[in-house]
Amino acid sequence: MWAGAGPGSGDGAKEGIGDEVGADSEQAPTVTTQATRSSTRRRCQALFTSTAWLTAGAPWWSAGRSVHYGSGCSYDASVKLRVEEMAERSGVSVDTIRYYQGRGLVPPPTRRGRIAHYGQEHLERLERIRALQRQGLSLAAIGRLLSGELDPRDEPLLAAVAGAGTRGAGPSLSLAELAERSDIPLGLLQAAEHEGLISPVAGGYSTADVDAARAGLRLLELGLPLPELMVLARRHHEHVRSVAEEAVGLFDDHIRRPLGTGELASEDAARRIVEAFQAILPATVALVAHHFERTLLAVATEHIEKVGGPDELAAITEATSPGSAA
Repeated sequence: MWAGAGPGSGDGAKEGIGDEVGADSEQAPTVTTQATRSSTRRRCQALFTSTAWLTAGAPWWSAGRSVHYGSGCSYDASVKLRVEEMAERSGVSVDTIRYYQGRGLVPPPTRRGRIAHYGQEHLERLERIRALQRQGLSLAAIGRLLSGELDPRDEPLLAAVAGAGTRGAGPSLSLAELAERSDIPLGLLQAAEHEGLISPVAGGYSTADVDAARAGLRLLELGLPLPELMVLARRHHEHVRSVAEEAVGLFDDHIRRPLGTGELASEDAARRIVEAFQAILPATVALVAHHFERTLLAVATEHIEKVGGPDELAAITEATSPGSAA
């Protein structure tokens, strides 16, 4: 639907993507390649699915014709829909559309008296939001991306980070469903969520969260007291988050920024950044898990050596020896 059209272009400009010269222009025609059309399409879609078009310096609604914003882009402004019609066409409920408007994700409709009309640009924006949600982005991240607060070049990295938390995770679960599947009281999980000890990814929990919750329940069944466990979990969370922030800073300083500001084209830079993230994440998780396990076992051995008897020391030595089942 997006058309690359110069000033004065009419409905005929909607037939092609990338026709930068109007039909009645005196300039020589240019050869429009598929690459040019694709580039123009991406540019126009990026403009009208961000908030930049709101300040493009031209009326954002002009019924019955294509509208040019001084950007080489136009759209079919003859589309006029009531909110119920837009909901039906987009597959997004009326309540959700109004919720998006309240959050500034969707621009307000044009009004003629008491009647509100939505256009093609609103449909495009809704599709853009749904596409970003399918990539796992939160509404907060989508809002910052659409407003220009986040660099559009970071979109692939945002999607990769979101996808890493949901890949192979199965269906998204509510906190109540997590409680049901893990056999943990909902109130306890609500307390853990409030403390930041558990948190949903892309708006829901996964089977990995069920396994983790059951592991926590197992600690309680073995006799560890809940209050002390919660205190320890809070301390662990605070320290882990602090280390994670420093790790993200290292990635940003030494990989993302150098690649993003280097000589690579933006698409190549984004691909390289995502590839680096996808390689670094599992390596980092493996290192952290290995180090914590080794440190925990070393501290346990030192403690048993100080206070334990010969049988306890033999048991812990066997459990921590290379090749043990543990």
